[in-house]
Amino acid sequence: MDDEHTRGAGSPAEAGGAEAPLNNHKPSFWKRRPTIVAGSVVLAVLFFFGLYYIIDSFTHESTDDAFLDATAVSLAPRVAGQIKKLAVIDNQAVKAGDVLALFRGNPFARTPPRYVRAVIWQYWFTTEEEKRHRGDWWRREYLGLYAPELTMAANGQFAVVEWPEELPSHD
Repeated sequence: MDDEHTRGAGSPAEAGGAEAPLNNHKPSFWKRRPTIVAGSVVLAVLFFFGLYYIIDSFTHESTDDAFLDATAVSLAPRVAGQIKKLAVIDNQAVKAGDVLALFRGNPFARTPPRYVRAVIWQYWFTTEEEKRHRGDWWRREYLGLYAPELTMAANGQFAVVEWPEELPSHD
């Protein structure tokens, strides 16, 4: 047997036919240059936005139900009356003895109080478990008198009823 017949014709030219066309098939979609470039750009953009998101999440807190750990004091008079002037602005530091507000008129026009007393309480936010069980947002502890308890004597002079004790250490 002839080697040419057993192996078959190697190429169309050897078989006596016309010269074969060059490799005419298109490369796969994923191997085309525009697809590779566009995919690289999309991956780069996703990488940089993802990196920005990760860095932002480590440096900024975002929540819908935030809790604040701060010292906040609410002032509310126990008498009826309109405030004429508020002598402080938001976040202004105040010291003991500072006038914070002035009443428009005398809130005790009919009967003045027999005693005047200012007390101080220490407040803490409750834990989530305390809030869940009791429903309280904060807990408080009475620390004592803030200033001397005063009364007005018959002669119109102020008299001290009780002096404040030294306050216990508090947060």
